[in-house]
Amino acid sequence: PPSCFAMAEKKGYLVKQGLKVKNWKKRFFALVGPSLKYFESEESAKELGEIPLTNSIVSPGFPFTDQKHSLEVFVTDPQPRRFFLVVANEVDEKAWTESIRSKSALPLLTRREGFLEKKGEVNTACKKRYCILTHRDLFYFRGLLEPLPAGRIPLQGSKIGQDKDEKRAFGFHITTRERTFVLFAANNEDAQQWLSALERRVKIGKGEPDPEEVKKEAEARAKQQQEEAERLAAMLHSKDEDLARRESNLKKGLDELEIKKQALILAEEDVSKLHEEEEQQMRMAEMELRKREEEIRQSEAELESRRAEIAAKEAELKMLRKKADEEKRAAVQEATKVAAIMQMEEEKRRHEEEVLEGKCKQRAKEAEEIRRQQKMREEKEKEKEEVKEEEEAKVDKIKTEAEDEVKQVEEEVHDKEMEVEKVREEANQKDSQVEEDCRQKLDQAEAKASQEVEEANHRAEEEQMRLEEETHHMQTEVMAQQQQHVQQSLLPDPCCPPCQSGFPC
Repeated sequence: PPSCFAMAEKKGYLVKQGLKVKNWKKRFFALVGPSLKYFESEESAKELGEIPLTNSIVSPGFPFTDQKHSLEVFVTDPQPRRFFLVVANEVDEKAWTESIRSKSALPLLTRREGFLEKKGEVNTACKKRYCILTHRDLFYFRGLLEPLPAGRIPLQGSKIGQDKDEKRAFGFHITTRERTFVLFAANNEDAQQWLSALERRVKIGKGEPDPEEVKKEAEARAKQQQEEAERLAAMLHSKDEDLARRESNLKKGLDELEIKKQALILAEEDVSKLHEEEEQQMRMAEMELRKREEEIRQSEAELESRRAEIAAKEAELKMLRKKADEEKRAAVQEATKVAAIMQMEEEKRRHEEEVLEGKCKQRAKEAEEIRRQQKMREEKEKEKEEVKEEEEAKVDKIKTEAEDEVKQVEEEVHDKEMEVEKVREEANQKDSQVEEDCRQKLDQAEAKASQEVEEANHRAEEEQMRLEEETHHMQTEVMAQQQQHVQQSLLPDPCCPPCQSGFPC
């Protein structure tokens, strides 16, 4: 903002009518010395214009605009112009009028204005003009709200008289050094009032005081001084009341401040105690949490040892499977050897071809049975692996759930701590409740995890034992069948006489 704002006697926003375009715009005005400067806004540093107030006449409440509270500032010299301003309310209208009027050097005279018809100098036709009578000039305008005058009639050294035109009545003339101006009023009363006012202005221009104007000026000044005194008295009274009210409020505020100070001291002591208790409870909670973590780590170590035992059992089962495969291959080799021996003696035992075919079919059925049993054993081993994977998945799921519950408990503890900071009065009850909930949830989670781990280990051991028993049983059956087949192959056929080779048939 420009530096003149600091020196301004009065400043604020007013609405001003434009010169060329008759629209209304809001401008920021500042009364600095004998000038009224206006800007686009309070923050703008560029001055848009200036209204000189030394030779100005201000009229509050201009009745011809559609605005409720308005001013007309008529600058007579050096460049005559009318400024139309709109204020916010009646108080601002009065304040701006007094401030602008105090800067004018013109005498406080009764303003005379209105419409008259003026006769032209070349074209003698009469035209309606709006006229304003100042202390030494008569200005006429083409319209009611025209800011610039169409002309000026100087009254100093002029002669005033009634016009004796027979065609029109209610006329009067003003004879100056340059020309004679002929004007017509609407009626006789209006014409007489204009003549009287013009004659008084001519006398004032000659230096003769007008008693009526002097009286009116004195009354106006006395009224203005009385209003100013009343305003100052009311302002002083309101300031005294405001001062007394402020002193009372200040005393009350000091008392309340002292009470709040004592309460603050007590509150600080309570807060320090609560802080110490919270720190102690937090330390206890941390110790308990560490203890629970140690127990969880021990449980995880036990779980790892169980997994190692299961892995050892699986390795042993693999060895058994390998041994069974070797025995199977030996049995197949033995069967191949027997088939070769039978093929060498095929010519000798043609008459027993049907019997041999039956035996071969029987052996094929037995081999199919062995393969079926082997397939069943493989399916059972696959089922065992699936059971083992399910058990491992369950163990991992139990561990994940336990970890999630521990994390959830930690988050709940953190939330409870934040609530303790916000509501310190309920800190003890909430902390105890949070610790109890955490303890119960941790105990439940540990008990549940331990129980499920034990159940999983127990089921795995039972399944392992069952599979070992089935494997042993199947191996016993295979060995028995193999021995029976060998014995049957070594026994001589009673229907066949012994051959000379000494080998069994």
